[in-house]
Amino acid sequence: MQIGLLYEKEEIEKSVPALFFAAKLETGLDQPVQDEIAALVMEIEGIAAAQTEHPIPEWRGEPDQKTAWQEMWKAYLSPIVYATAELRLSTIDHAAQIADQIRDLTGVTSVIWDQSGYQDISANLIILQKKEFFFTGYFLLYLIVIVGGLLASFPIRFRRKYVVLTGFKGAGSQISPEGVWIRLVLTHIILSVILYVLFFTVGYLFFPFSVNTLRFYDLFIMLLEGAIVVAGLVAAVCLVGWWFSTESIEELAVTRRPISE
Repeated sequence: MQIGLLYEKEEIEKSVPALFFAAKLETGLDQPVQDEIAALVMEIEGIAAAQTEHPIPEWRGEPDQKTAWQEMWKAYLSPIVYATAELRLSTIDHAAQIADQIRDLTGVTSVIWDQSGYQDISANLIILQKKEFFFTGYFLLYLIVIVGGLLASFPIRFRRKYVVLTGFKGAGSQISPEGVWIRLVLTHIILSVILYVLFFTVGYLFFPFSVNTLRFYDLFIMLLEGAIVVAGLVAAVCLVGWWFSTESIEELAVTRRPISE
C-alpha cells in the first residue's frame, strides 16, 4: 500500500508543471544588489532555483543602438526574480508562506504566483493524505483481527501452565519458565522478521509500477517499520497467549507420562 501511494503521489506531481514565483524588484537597483536578492530567495526552504531577468523588449533597429536601448529599459523597467519551487510542497499554506517570505525581502515590491492552480494540486495531495490515513486505520483493524485469530488458536504447548506442568524445554525448579518463554519469543520474532523482509522485498521487486522517487533509504525505512510491527505483533501474541489457562491443560497434565531427566 505504501509503494502504491508513493506511485500515485509521483503521478500527481508529474502531471503538473513546477510552481513559479515572479518577484518584482525596485527600479534602479544595481546588479550586485539584484544578485544578492536572488541569492536570498534561493536560501528560502522549498525553492529549487532562482534567477534575475530584465523583461526588455527585443530591439529590431540598428545593431549599434541595441546597447543604448537596453540601458534605457534597465533604467526605467523593474527587474524580476523568477523562483522555481520544489514539487514536494505539502500544502497551499506552504506555498503561500514562501510567497510571503519572498515579498518580505528588501527590494521586492510584489510577488505573483499561480495560487489558484496550486490549490488544485494541494487538494489532490490532501485527498491522497486522507486515503493514506484511511488505509492506516484499516490496517490497524486488520491487525486486531489477526491478533484475535492467533490468540484463539494459540498452541497449548506455548502456554506457561503447560510448560511448568510438563517441564517443557527443561522448565521447572531449576530453569525459569520465563526463560523458556523468552527463547520461544525471540525465535518466533527472528523467523517472522526474516519472512517479512523476504516477502516485502520480492513484492517490491515485482511491483507492476515504476516508482522512480523511491530511494534505498525509503525502502529501508519501510522494511524497518514493517519489521517493528511484525516483532511487536509476535511478542504481543506470545505474551498474552503465555498466560492463557484452560481445563484441557489440567487433564493433559494428569494423564501424561513422566518425563525422564
